[in-house]
Amino acid sequence: MSTSWDWKSNISIVKVNKTANPQTGTFPPVVGHAALYRGGDSDNNIYLYGGTVDFTNTTFPGWQYPTSNQYSLWSYDTVARTWNQYDVTLNAPERPASGAYAEAPELNLGFWLNGEIDTGSDNNLALKPGFERYLDGFVVIDTDKQMALNVSTATLDRTPRIGGGLAYVPGVGPKGIVVAIGGTTRSVSESSNSSSATYLSMGTVDLIDVASIDSTDQNGTWYSQQTSGDIPDPRIEFCLIAMEAPDNSSHNIYLYGGRDGDQIFDQVYILSLPSFTWTKVYEGQSPRFGHTCNMVGARQMITIGGSADTDLTNGCDWETKSVAIYDLTALTWGSVYNAYAPKYEVPSLLYQVIGGSGNGSANVTAPVSGFNSSALADLFQYTGPGVTGGSGSDAKKSGISGGAIAGAVVGSIAGAALIAGLAVFLILRRRRATHSQQPYYSTTDPKDDNDTSAIARNPDQRAELASNRALNELSSERNVHELALNPGSHKQVLDGEVAELDGSPASWKR
Repeated sequence: MSTSWDWKSNISIVKVNKTANPQTGTFPPVVGHAALYRGGDSDNNIYLYGGTVDFTNTTFPGWQYPTSNQYSLWSYDTVARTWNQYDVTLNAPERPASGAYAEAPELNLGFWLNGEIDTGSDNNLALKPGFERYLDGFVVIDTDKQMALNVSTATLDRTPRIGGGLAYVPGVGPKGIVVAIGGTTRSVSESSNSSSATYLSMGTVDLIDVASIDSTDQNGTWYSQQTSGDIPDPRIEFCLIAMEAPDNSSHNIYLYGGRDGDQIFDQVYILSLPSFTWTKVYEGQSPRFGHTCNMVGARQMITIGGSADTDLTNGCDWETKSVAIYDLTALTWGSVYNAYAPKYEVPSLLYQVIGGSGNGSANVTAPVSGFNSSALADLFQYTGPGVTGGSGSDAKKSGISGGAIAGAVVGSIAGAALIAGLAVFLILRRRRATHSQQPYYSTTDPKDDNDTSAIARNPDQRAELASNRALNELSSERNVHELALNPGSHKQVLDGEVAELDGSPASWKR
């Protein structure tokens, strides 16, 4: 990502053949609805956690029967091109799917909230048709030590949940916070994939102080806070990106896409903290769900994959390379990645709501209804040592306490989610490079002469996400700590290869 490119003309698709773990001879599992994390700056690996196997089409080339859940964490070395597997079952005994996840590579941490287990989660559950159960717990993956900590969610309301989003916000408190938004919830006592679930209102969000999980009691400190403004409709399968104002006076979480039971959304919203105010900044006519989004360069968001239709057999849409680019300051969609873009500034549509300017100076610094607790207010006023905020900030490298984590050992990785993961890992690995040549930046309409496609976007419009799946749970005979997923809702990739950017977004997301 050291030079600019246009997905219309010079983006390529690279396939990487899957190989067995050289230490065990084990091939990576083929799973969907998993999480991909990158390691710290000196770590060449990407990490796959969780996932489930789809039974919709067992004749699909490369289809793989569910394996044991002993190795739910895998790594892929992007330099050596080798796989490894890790046993984290001491603290995270299940292989969850469809949970919300985020990463803090500056802390060598990956986060996973709740999720579910189902017939595709492991070889034992595969013998229980129709089984699906939501899971409690907040799993923290230490990518430096390849270990896991399972933090209690007993004090977190509206759980367990699946299909929601997590965003890591580094500039709040000593080590940042993780914000949980949206999704659906139902009781852990239900274990059928025909059971219904309740969509969670985005009028309330939850968050955890990352510094509070660095202890041996595995509890952590959770907070709940009411939001205001243009509150999005409830939804699932959207993506989130967090950006900091240049002066750290606001922390802005961008939400794109998603679906609910009736519709798919082509919307972008911003949840600004500490005011906890939603602002709708875009709405278009090319909806998307099941995609991923990552911050690249100075101020752009790249989205990869996803689908525009719940019937994945309907084929491709305008994203012919499964990629779209969004300028987080100008609030415009385009086809060009600009390696020389100016630094991020608060969008005008947002600072008209929270005050200040593009450089920050927000003057709305508390929720309309006030903070739910003085402790939460104090967290946002923290000015001591630790994470300083901002993309690429100098954060304290820490991981999680050794006394509270499960030991890890060897393995391998693969699956649908890796299609985007390899590409994004390489993008993020290069994002701090310095550049001296002139910028290549397009201001033309990126939409390929299609006024209804998601590329011709009006920067003055605003949007949000949705979701529409019926959710299920597990039987009481198993005591589980985390995630699961509807096995009939996602696709597989060929067992022998992994693609960085798949030309068909429907081929790897449900």
